Amino acid sequence: MAGENANFGKGYTGRVDAFNTGGQAGFEIHVYDAAGTEVGVAGPEGWIAKHGFSGEAPNLPIEVVEKLSGRVIQELRARGLLAAKGILDISEFINRFLSADALVCILTDSCDRLYKAIDCALHPDKPGCSCNGA
Repeated sequence: MAGENANFGKGYTGRVDAFNTGGQAGFEIHVYDAAGTEVGVAGPEGWIAKHGFSGEAPNLPIEVVEKLSGRVIQELRARGLLAAKGILDISEFINRFLSADALVCILTDSCDRLYKAIDCALHPDKPGCSCNGA
């Protein structure tokens, strides 16, 4: 099924495919380089081992990773898996935790890390609040 197109900048584009599995709404984002070659598939749990890809994060420009992360957040919100904008203030999370290292951590691990990072943004003194698995 054809999905919604996305522009991640630097010539990178994507296609967001939505699906329903067992009554649970899901999505995956196919990411393409400037030549139109698919470089990976991302989903709510990070990069997916699919279509011949290992599930390892491709080497993407940080600007592309940032826009892709934003789209993942948008898709999570659309499915009720992350609080709607304005209900949970993640601006501190964005400003403090969406560094290059945190973005790579989020996109290469799982949504558990995303939720933990948001929790840590809201409660920075909480034990174990880092993206390095502490």
